[in-house]
Amino acid sequence: MKPPGLIALLLILAFFAACGAGNDSNNSDSAPSSTGSISLSGNSGSFDIPGGVSSVTLYANGEMNADNLTISVMDGPDDSGYVGTYRVAVDGPYGLAVARTIPDADYTPVTEGRWRYKINCFGCLVPEIKAFWKSGEGVNMKLNVILVSQSDITSADDPNLQETLGRFKSIFASNGINISEITYKWIESDDTVITSTDTNGNFQPDGMDRLFSGNKGNSDFVQLFFVQSAGPGGTLGIAGGIPGPPVAGTAHSGVIAATFGGLSTLSSHDKNLLGETIAHEIGHYLGLYHTSESNGLRFDPVSDTGECRKSNPIPASCPDGANLMFFAAGGPSIPQTTLSPGQRFVLRHAHLVR
Repeated sequence: MKPPGLIALLLILAFFAACGAGNDSNNSDSAPSSTGSISLSGNSGSFDIPGGVSSVTLYANGEMNADNLTISVMDGPDDSGYVGTYRVAVDGPYGLAVARTIPDADYTPVTEGRWRYKINCFGCLVPEIKAFWKSGEGVNMKLNVILVSQSDITSADDPNLQETLGRFKSIFASNGINISEITYKWIESDDTVITSTDTNGNFQPDGMDRLFSGNKGNSDFVQLFFVQSAGPGGTLGIAGGIPGPPVAGTAHSGVIAATFGGLSTLSSHDKNLLGETIAHEIGHYLGLYHTSESNGLRFDPVSDTGECRKSNPIPASCPDGANLMFFAAGGPSIPQTTLSPGQRFVLRHAHLVR
């Protein structure tokens, strides 16, 4: 999501230094869903999914030598091709590490039996491929907050930090997802200023690659990085994938959110907007697409979201303008906090929602 103004500074060589940690917990009474995984070998093959499974996630990590890594085939036992089956086509997963979760909409059930897959990597052998599965619908999500060179935030209970995160948590709670635990970590890095430089061609700034791959955190948590700038044009946030990898430490494992010089400098409105952006980008990371794209021709795969068939519209003119996953920020007059039942279905089946 992009607000007006603010151009990013140039990126310098990255370095990391851990400075502290903390923890908040807010456990739900709901029993966690059960999960499983299997390691796969070869860029194509098959894997067996047991009965009672509600979601399947295929994950491939080509590390830093992958050239435009993509998941080109993910077929269920009934030969239903899940990759690319949308109302209107949206981009598939791509980058140095990729993932695809089924269901990715409210009409794609998981079928027991043998599934086929194919990973395209243009001549390279993908060193890590896994299939993850989950039974039941999740309601709890864990969050690891990494503050990157944020000198004005010195503790987890900082009121500006908690106001921003509180907005995010309230949006997810209103849509049925409880943030059950939050951990905090402080690091120093020149990559707190993200530029548009993408030397390895993975459709993501190099600074994000370094921040995400350098973070070997708990893979049961979504990784959220607060940076000073998220890129040119005043970008508020970026997700590492749709969905992102269900493991930490890859070049696409995380979400960034920009503080534009520090959370303490932001107005209450701007902190609310940043909280909405965090919810939006984590929505991407868990598998939600924009309900409509700016050209008015591309839409998400969920059946019950609105479609705005206009070019470069303002949110107020669109049936999905107040949806959390609309492509552009709504501003103070249009809070974007709602999700459709179909979108909530996708979130509950995301691998990191337990």
